[in-house]
Amino acid sequence: MNILTFLYISAGIGLVWISAKKIRKIFCFTSIRYGMSPFLIGSNVIAFGTSAPEMLTSLFAALKKKAVMVVGNVIGSNVANIALVFGPFPWEYFL
Repeated sequence: MNILTFLYISAGIGLVWISAKKIRKIFCFTSIRYGMSPFLIGSNVIAFGTSAPEMLTSLFAALKKKAVMVVGNVIGSNVANIALVFGPFPWEYFL
């Protein structure tokens, strides 16, 4: 890995760090201003962030008239979300 690649990666990580701190401050202010729970606002931000790639993929596939890819993307993302959320759940505790 050369030095330029290292600098690009470091700058990217730094920008993500700084922007995450600013976004957190903005959302905390918004939650206080409107009397909402910070957990509720954070949950919505996380939900949008995890769904945005699927939405864009489906949009681009729909624009290219690839309906099978849209359906596959929807089914695949739902299966992955269910497996990642409920997969590590301790089912033996409730059975």
